[in-house]
Amino acid sequence: MRGVFLNFVVTLLCFGVTFSEVGFYKAGVVVNLKNGPEVESFDRYIEEAGKMNLDILMLPSSQSEGQRSSIQKRDAHHYDRMIKSISSSARSARVYVMAQLEESVRCNEQYEVFENNVVFDRDGRMVSVFRKPVNLINSCNTTLPEVAEFSTDFGVSFQHVVEEDILRSSLVGGRNYIGAGRWEDELPFLTATQFLSSWASSAGVNLLFNSGLFSSSEVKVVSLYDGSSLYVAELLKEPKTGSPPHSLPYPTPSKISKHEDLSQYSMRPLDVEAAAKGYRDTVCDEGFCCEFYVKISEPSQAVSNYSLAVFSGARHGARRSLGVQTCALLACSSRSCVVEPNTSASSVTFEEIHVSGNFSKQNTIQLPTSLALTILPLPQDSYTFESKTVDNTNTVTMNLEKPSQIVTFGIFGRDFSNDISIVSSTQYSDNESDGIFNEDLIDYVWIRLRVLIFIVSIYILEML
Repeated sequence: MRGVFLNFVVTLLCFGVTFSEVGFYKAGVVVNLKNGPEVESFDRYIEEAGKMNLDILMLPSSQSEGQRSSIQKRDAHHYDRMIKSISSSARSARVYVMAQLEESVRCNEQYEVFENNVVFDRDGRMVSVFRKPVNLINSCNTTLPEVAEFSTDFGVSFQHVVEEDILRSSLVGGRNYIGAGRWEDELPFLTATQFLSSWASSAGVNLLFNSGLFSSSEVKVVSLYDGSSLYVAELLKEPKTGSPPHSLPYPTPSKISKHEDLSQYSMRPLDVEAAAKGYRDTVCDEGFCCEFYVKISEPSQAVSNYSLAVFSGARHGARRSLGVQTCALLACSSRSCVVEPNTSASSVTFEEIHVSGNFSKQNTIQLPTSLALTILPLPQDSYTFESKTVDNTNTVTMNLEKPSQIVTFGIFGRDFSNDISIVSSTQYSDNESDGIFNEDLIDYVWIRLRVLIFIVSIYILEML
């Protein structure tokens, strides 16, 4: 009887462990702190992921901006060698791997560079490729599908994303996203960790991106041999919508040289003397108004660098103009936000900040936005964010809960109805087709067939 009872207990424990692991998967993202890593180091990253029993690993981008020009001089065999190397390592480590590999393709008597997000399964098979040309206007007639996804053996389907996708409205329905790109940090609202962490937690999704791993789950950091860091987390397969992001243990960014042009914003300098006692103000832009309450610990000359900023309109980018509605307290003047980590504003401590506004409901989203003096988001327990819908209006409030020294604090809203496409994100060439059977297309198809033949040959050899 005792033996039967013990067997029953062991069975329950085993079942409990299995049940608890069913809803999770283990993911890792390699973030390189130096210039782009060498492709030859990829096998060591993958080997480390295998030792840690990761389900999926995202490798760092294989090239830095300064190396891109050399890609055009490489032949197709270099790309094939990279495919072969990563495929072999993924098979040995028994882990899914995504790598962004840059490829030079000959089109219309010239070469174009493509960024290919290539996914390998545990057997080293190439199961998904998501391609994007580097140049907005190029010689290759290439159409990118609206949604590209792949399934895994651990019960999760991933959608591919690039930088522009995360800022647009078409990302719906997915719960797990994976992508690569050179996100260029921009003050005061669009640094990578600032925006991506807020977007992922508010949307209730997991995001594996070049800049890190963004989720409402806890993220752990493992230091690697070459100065890189491996960010690892056990992620819910079905993350919860609206969960606050954990404090991200990312390194402090270096100097950020890109700053948004704030000349279109309605900005009001913070009243220093009034803020020491508690200061209320309303700032409007084109009929869009935001309410502010600010209290600082004591007057300081540095407070004069802060402004109450409001904007409703379109901010212009390379591919499209993005509709935004924003309310925020910024360490900025009316012209720019020239802020370095732990510098001029460090003597200012905010005891209370309340920001609220009535935002459009249709085709919009609102996200909390914050930056501490480290140029990283404030810890999740430092603020509260609430949105209530009444009729056709979202009333959104952002409150500071702990005394903090800040660079940005407020609400960043996207109004997709005001977006204007400059260059389509799905059609990258306006050139007329030169015919299906032109020489350049045949060259390209032959390159792709060689990769396919190689992968199939590996599979056949394994079966033997």
